[in-house]
Amino acid sequence: MEKIFDYENPNLWSNHIKQIMDKYLSEKILNELLNISNDDNKYIEIEDIYKFTSNIIFSDVLEYVKQNNCFVKLYHATATDNIESYLKNGLCILKSEEKNKYARQLFNQEAFPDLTDEKFNIAVKEHLNYLRMSSRENRISFMTHKEHLLKNETHYLVYGSEYVFILAKRLGYKYTYYLEDNLKPTLLTCKIPFELLDDSFKSMTILNIIVKYIENIIYPEEIYKEDNYNYRNDAEIYITANLDVKNIIKYEHPEDVVCRKF
Repeated sequence: MEKIFDYENPNLWSNHIKQIMDKYLSEKILNELLNISNDDNKYIEIEDIYKFTSNIIFSDVLEYVKQNNCFVKLYHATATDNIESYLKNGLCILKSEEKNKYARQLFNQEAFPDLTDEKFNIAVKEHLNYLRMSSRENRISFMTHKEHLLKNETHYLVYGSEYVFILAKRLGYKYTYYLEDNLKPTLLTCKIPFELLDDSFKSMTILNIIVKYIENIIYPEEIYKEDNYNYRNDAEIYITANLDVKNIIKYEHPEDVVCRKF
């Protein structure tokens, strides 16, 4: 059976790791952790947990994740004129040549009769020089929280590919307006296999699993479910491999997306 860790609903994982956590947590330790949060008016940190238990708790949960069919639920925002491509191929890391081909199909001669191949290629060359200094290539980015993408990262939902968007800006604003008018905001809910995460993201997720388990016990339900509670853990997570279509849980086309102007 699949086990999917959801940053927005971390308490759903409680049953999965209860047997592990019970080895380390006593009522006395839980009260100590609650006193720390009350005295300092802060959330529980992993260092607080290690202080009263052991850092072996991390290793045990990590081993559980490795031995079971575990995933992380994450969100990918884009804008597209071809959702069928995602439903057929999944999320794919494209080479620069493939991105340029897609951009040229968007900015075609019919839509932009004054865009010559020479002008397009000059913009591509300038863009590639910029990308050599960027760390955002050759990866697929996700966010842990849906609302963050809908409120703070709406440019992905309006312009889609960051590569194509920046290329459009180099060509001129009429190209960015074209993206706004012709691409459909698309939000993909995905389950990411743990093995696709690099070590830093695995560690971050394991720490969240542990901390959230304890917070779910010691904090009153009305505090735990405050609207702004989860925002302290908003994070971008990326993978450097393709994501199979079977790991796309669902897609939706958000309406009334307000775009941040660049």
